[in-house]
Amino acid sequence: AEQLHGDTGRVVWDGAVALAKALEADHAGGTGLLRGRRVLEVGAGRGALGIAASRLGATHVVLTDIGYCLGALRDAVDANCRQCAPAGGGSCSVEVAELDWARPEAFLAGRPADEHFDLVVAADVIWLAERGEPL
Repeated sequence: AEQLHGDTGRVVWDGAVALAKALEADHAGGTGLLRGRRVLEVGAGRGALGIAASRLGATHVVLTDIGYCLGALRDAVDANCRQCAPAGGGSCSVEVAELDWARPEAFLAGRPADEHFDLVVAADVIWLAERGEPL
């Protein structure tokens, strides 16, 4: 397979694991930051953070990344949400969508006009300098 953008989207990075653990601790502590929330994850890579958010009570999660990452991202969602028994009572409602920060209008044009997100999450999304500038 061709290597793109350093293949950064094909790895579960430490920051995603750390943030997922922080959200899990929040959930266990009863704060419920995610409970009933609509979450957008940008630069999802393998989706570890967004899938954790769904399982910890988010109502709906949209995982986004650039095109070459989407196949593996969908595979991760399928593997982790197929027989979902969410820890937080959520429904494991997870969607995968393409979002290239250099062309956000393409993502926005394909979304419902009244869509909103209560929380935007990202972990370890800037590894290559040229990918960070559009943010």
